[in-house]
Amino acid sequence: MRFVPSSPDNYRSRLLYPVGAVLVAVLGYYYGSFLKEISFTTKAGTDTETMAMSGKGPSKSLNVLNKPLGLFSKSPMTGFYRNGYCDVGPEDLGNHSVAAQVTDEFLEFSASRGNDLRTVGLTGGCKWCLCASRWKEAMAARKNDDDPVVPKVFLHATHQRALDSLKMDDLKKFAAEGEASNAEQRPVEPSARPGAAVKEV
Repeated sequence: MRFVPSSPDNYRSRLLYPVGAVLVAVLGYYYGSFLKEISFTTKAGTDTETMAMSGKGPSKSLNVLNKPLGLFSKSPMTGFYRNGYCDVGPEDLGNHSVAAQVTDEFLEFSASRGNDLRTVGLTGGCKWCLCASRWKEAMAARKNDDDPVVPKVFLHATHQRALDSLKMDDLKKFAAEGEASNAEQRPVEPSARPGAAVKEV
């Protein structure tokens, strides 16, 4: 058998192939890291409530008083994201932004609209993040301003997205005692009443 020496082109190909493979691997690693950083930055920039919504930290949202959103209730564990806050994010199409103490009259009213929260354990006195539209319906259906069908509102824990469909004057009119004047400073203890954690629809 006669030995045939490799051509210069074949030699260069054998030499450059492993070098090129290493370069591709290194570039791929850094490109992947770059894409992850872009994704994280975009998500953080468009959704400032990520930590609160995942239940891993305090809410970074604002309330209707333009102050940090306060914790509302852990018993029952309320909020669309079940973190104790009336947070509103892109998944919450019902705008569960109104922090309110439900009454038996309101529960009856809600049931008449097709959402009976009593079936899952809520009773009069429980604190719950209500749909802004449901609270507005109850307000419109009241016989007078003292009608218990309208749940009292806790402004410190009501998400600013409530103002998408509600007037601040109405929220203040039906605010829980002391909320309108000093909700920014006074912490409110979460409700101790039992109740199931379900989403109002």
